[in-house]
Amino acid sequence: MTVRQVGADVVVQASGSANTNPPDYVDAPGIVGGEVDPNPLGVIYVSGTVSGKLYRPQNFSGPTSIGAGVNQVTLTGSGDRVGIWWGQSGFLVPSGYVYVSGQSLSGTATYSSTTISALGMTPGTYTWTWGSGGNADSFVLTIESPSPAAVPSLSEWTQMLLGLMVMMLIGWHFHRERSY
Repeated sequence: MTVRQVGADVVVQASGSANTNPPDYVDAPGIVGGEVDPNPLGVIYVSGTVSGKLYRPQNFSGPTSIGAGVNQVTLTGSGDRVGIWWGQSGFLVPSGYVYVSGQSLSGTATYSSTTISALGMTPGTYTWTWGSGGNADSFVLTIESPSPAAVPSLSEWTQMLLGLMVMMLIGWHFHRERSY
């Protein structure tokens, strides 16, 4: 799963598959779109449906926080329910069927007119693991650092400086004309 700033919006994209053996699911209602609660609930998911399943694997471990924010939701989402709910030690999968281990998952959620910082998420890479031996798997969440504001190139600085000089020359010319 990747979280990135795209213009004025935050876009969360998830894809991949999960090893869910042995199966251990509980219902996990939610919303169409997505949800992020960096701390203390501990959840981030994308979804095109209102319900899902929480796979609760053995030996689940990983970070207990991805920032200091509070629960935020978006109603703009599509695709499968995909996410991690570390507060409940589990991985979110679509409902309507029992997720088949290794099946492809893909979903997106968009948080309009906000920033990663406003959502309370801390940029970095976070990894949760579960299972052991042939049943081991992991979930990786990457929260990208927002790109710094573009720094003008030398030619752009030159153009701005020339424009400023022309404006000063015009102003000086009009001031001189009015003085006489």
